[in-house]
Amino acid sequence: MTTTDSGPSASLDSLAQRFSPSMNAVTSPYGILCDLTFTFAVVAAVGISTAAVFHYFPAIPGWVAIIPLAIPFLINAAAHLALCGARHRVVNWLMGVPFPVENVNAVLCGVGEQFDVTFEEAVPSRDALMQYLARASEDAYVLEIDESRRAMLARFGVVESKHNPHREAHRRFKRMQKVVSLALIPMHEEHRIERVLIV
Repeated sequence: MTTTDSGPSASLDSLAQRFSPSMNAVTSPYGILCDLTFTFAVVAAVGISTAAVFHYFPAIPGWVAIIPLAIPFLINAAAHLALCGARHRVVNWLMGVPFPVENVNAVLCGVGEQFDVTFEEAVPSRDALMQYLARASEDAYVLEIDESRRAMLARFGVVESKHNPHREAHRRFKRMQKVVSLALIPMHEEHRIERVLIV
């Protein structure tokens, strides 16, 4: 697969120069371990359990309580260290895409459910587009086609979750990668793509 000069440069120009901890977290299924709110919730649960243990076993030295209470914070710190190379991994992925994928930041920030694809020539038929998208996911679908711009607007098809936004954000990130790799790159081989913009 040959990568055009404009592909990586345009993709990287629109990518955040430095990822926030939350952006790093989106790239991993274990990103929730970086969330301090989640960490404090675990500490609270551990604290209650520890207090119960000390109530029934008063002979246990008090300093022992520090150990279980410290573990969630150690896990949080380890998760941050493990994910600090997330931007490098995203850059490497973008470098392998033969057309620009702009505004990946939107997905990394937990939004960016739609994406706009501009073609160099005429837009393929809706049926053809849907067949390509189905290679990545049956939930991805075309919203509209704009012949005048030689573009289509589509959705990744990830259902919003108020109960577990971290999981939703990570699923959207992985869906984006699947759509690009399994649908758009094969599409590009037959219908040249000028750029992809995540909106």
